[in-house]
Amino acid sequence: MCRKESTPIEGSSVSGAEQLAAERKAKKDASEMFYWDEYTEEPHASRRHQIIAAHPEIKKLFGHCPLTKWKVLASVMIQLISIHLLQDADWKTWLFCCYTLSGSINHMMTLAMHELSHNLGAKK
Repeated sequence: MCRKESTPIEGSSVSGAEQLAAERKAKKDASEMFYWDEYTEEPHASRRHQIIAAHPEIKKLFGHCPLTKWKVLASVMIQLISIHLLQDADWKTWLFCCYTLSGSINHMMTLAMHELSHNLGAKK
């Protein structure tokens, strides 16, 4: 569906862009959904600046970790090896290992994916 171009009201001094901005603001105000305010900055950036101002030594921790790929590989290998080792195990042992071992590794993999989403998996 094509968006109909907004035209200024005749006899009005309001331009098309101003009218469109007013329509968007009215929609946002009427909606219960959350919208980022276009005039405020992204919260991670301002928080990062506050932390750096208070603790400049933390800049040494910025950047990628060269061990991330090896930790991910080791975690996948542990899960694959545990499949083999637990194939004849009692159901209680199997359930305990699935809950603790696999749950912890899956959470670690989620954190690794988060790091990768910030391009911190390897050097550029």
